[in-house]
Amino acid sequence: MEMYAVHKDMRNPERPSIMCPGCGNSIIMNTTLQAMATLGITREQVVLVTGAGCSSQVGDIFQFDWIHAPHGRVLPVATGLKIVRPELHVLAFMGDGDCASIGGNHLIHAARRNIAVIAVVFNNLNYGRTGGQVAPTTPHGAISTTSPYGNVERPFDLCALARAAGATYVARWTALTYGHLQRSLEKAFVRKGFSFIEVIIPCPTNYGRRELRTNDPADNLLWIARNTITRERADTLPARRWQGRFVVGEFAEDDSVPEFSQELIRLHG
Repeated sequence: MEMYAVHKDMRNPERPSIMCPGCGNSIIMNTTLQAMATLGITREQVVLVTGAGCSSQVGDIFQFDWIHAPHGRVLPVATGLKIVRPELHVLAFMGDGDCASIGGNHLIHAARRNIAVIAVVFNNLNYGRTGGQVAPTTPHGAISTTSPYGNVERPFDLCALARAAGATYVARWTALTYGHLQRSLEKAFVRKGFSFIEVIIPCPTNYGRRELRTNDPADNLLWIARNTITRERADTLPARRWQGRFVVGEFAEDDSVPEFSQELIRLHG
C-alpha cells in the first residue's frame, strides 16, 4: 500500500511521533490504517474510543472522530456509541491496565453482550504511561517500579478471560506478527459481534529498562520473539514447555451468537 494512504488519516503526519522511541503503539496504528485501506473503510465510518495510558495518545494522531473516555471506561462508552450509531465501526483502544484492572468488569460484560465493538488491547506488560508500575499482565517475577524484587502475582490471560466471558472473536498477536494482526483487524471490521484483539508490544522506556535491563528497541523486540509461541505449536506440547511465553493465534471465531443490538433492546425492553 502506498504510504500516503496511511498519512491521509493522520492529523499532522509531518510532526515527530509523540511515542517513546521503540514503542509498539505505532505498529498497531499503522496496521489499523492498513486494514481500513484494504477494506475501503474511510475515517468518516469509524469512531475511536480511548481511555488512559499510552494507547490514549492515538486519538491525538488519528484524524478520526474520537471520544476520550475516563480510565477503565472505554467499553461502556463504546457500547453506548454502538447502540446509538450502529452503522459506525467503533474502535475501542485500551492499554492492558486500562482494560484488565479498573476496566476488567466492563471487558467481561462487553464480551457477554456480544456487541459489535472492536476492542484492541495495547499490552506493554506494565503501566508504561505513569512510570512502569506492575499491571495485571506483568509476568510473574518481573521487575517494575512497584515490584522491585519481582512480581509475586500471576498475570491475567486476557484472551482466555475474553473467550470465557463470551467474546465471539478472540486473537493475540505481537508487534512482530503485524501481517496476522492486520488480517485479524480486517476480520473484526467486517464481522458482527464483539471482537477482542490483544497485541504484545515493547515498552523500552519502562518495562524494557527495568525488567530486560535494556532500552534498545531491537533488544526488546528480540525478547518478545524469543518468548512467543504459536497456538498450534503450544497445542502439541506439554504446558510446562510453553508456560510463561506469549501464545499467539486465534482463539475463538464464532458467528452463530446473536449480536447485541437495538433490535434486541426493543424485543426485550
